[in-house]
Amino acid sequence: MILIKDLKKIAAQLKAERSIELGDLVGAIEKSLVAAYARNYGQMEGVLSVLNAETGECRIIATKSIVDAVNDETIEISIEQVRAEGLLGAVGDTVEVDVTPESFGRVAIQAAKNVILQMINESEKAYVYDKFKEKIGQLVNGVVQRVEGMNYLVNLGDVEATLTRRDQIPGETLHSGDHVRVFLSDITLTNRGPILRISRSCPEFLIELFKLEVPEIKEKNIIEINAIARDAGMRSKVAVYSNHQDVGAVGTCVGHMGTRIQNILKALSNEEKVDILNWSVDPIAFIANSMKPATVSKVLITSSDSKTAIVVVPQDQLSLAIGKKGVNVRLAVRLTGWKIDILSEEKYAEEKDSLSVEAVDSSLTARLENEKPSGSASLADNIRAELASSQADDDEEDDETPLSQLAHMYGFEPNEFVSELAKRSVTVNESQPLDDATIAKIRAAFNQEDKACVVDKDSTGDN
Repeated sequence: MILIKDLKKIAAQLKAERSIELGDLVGAIEKSLVAAYARNYGQMEGVLSVLNAETGECRIIATKSIVDAVNDETIEISIEQVRAEGLLGAVGDTVEVDVTPESFGRVAIQAAKNVILQMINESEKAYVYDKFKEKIGQLVNGVVQRVEGMNYLVNLGDVEATLTRRDQIPGETLHSGDHVRVFLSDITLTNRGPILRISRSCPEFLIELFKLEVPEIKEKNIIEINAIARDAGMRSKVAVYSNHQDVGAVGTCVGHMGTRIQNILKALSNEEKVDILNWSVDPIAFIANSMKPATVSKVLITSSDSKTAIVVVPQDQLSLAIGKKGVNVRLAVRLTGWKIDILSEEKYAEEKDSLSVEAVDSSLTARLENEKPSGSASLADNIRAELASSQADDDEEDDETPLSQLAHMYGFEPNEFVSELAKRSVTVNESQPLDDATIAKIRAAFNQEDKACVVDKDSTGDN
């Protein structure tokens, strides 16, 4: 008999420190003893180990065949020995025999140790995998352990995960010891253990922050987030809808005195702006809302099949509608799923007779007024006005020409845009203002693939 002292105490310590269950530990010890026995006697078939978890007593049992004459002692036992040991059975039967050795050799003990360690490691990996697999799609809290090049190693408690550069919020700097929230997007079990994919830049991270701060979204299902578009580190747009006529979606998400949205912005840890707007099944109203904080005069649907629309804005709202480096209209396109062409009121007046339009809402302003959420509407408008003011301040710091505006709208830097136009057989003179003919050529060159464009040769708005 083998006696393992303080087995329950050891098991309790392993459970507390490494989350190893008693049953897993017992299984590892039993398997290790069989491996040690096989190392000494060269036999594993028909051999098993039985460990009493309460007393720590362990025995090794071998199943042998009863024969008249023994040829192989490892698998056979004589009928005389069976009778002498008081066992039951006849020739041709099998019997379980206690073959526990008095001691094991050094090599056998090392083999047993390796088996136990391997089993403990495998059990620990499985525990961590099962624990975090249930948290996929949720926020988890962690502490920045250290900085590794351009990545951060984040301690999530039972495991460490790497926050790669592409999953970081651009412009955000973390330090060792910082407490951070991250979104767990995936987990993979490998031979080296579970590998977790975490992110702070994905749209889902922002959605989970809203669920955390706005119980009407997660718990009560009163408000839904129907669409989201995010340019991490710069701006995000969140379209919300209320399932209760007495609850304003935007005002509820903003919170009393803006407390909820401020907590969300604080969790983003940088200057990223968040626009909360009303979602609508009506594409005209939804597109108009998506352009906020800019004021929209009119929305025209040019093709429902290809989802293309024209948004008309006042001249002084043109830069705000575009956003810095085109971020506002780019997010509006991603939020709504519509290709948007922005025109100033002056440019629209010149081109409206030549435009092919399926639908236009002439009472858009009145409709948007009616859609304002009750109760907290004025607060939401104040928040939008503050964002608009902040955006305008940014715009004043970045003077750009109409050519630069067009470049950003199509996703190019100004110096790259001229070369791209040349490839499309459009020649421009950077030192001269754009004329109508050149603007028309640029629009035609990108007509099949642009998602948003702005044309106004007199516009000197800042983006």
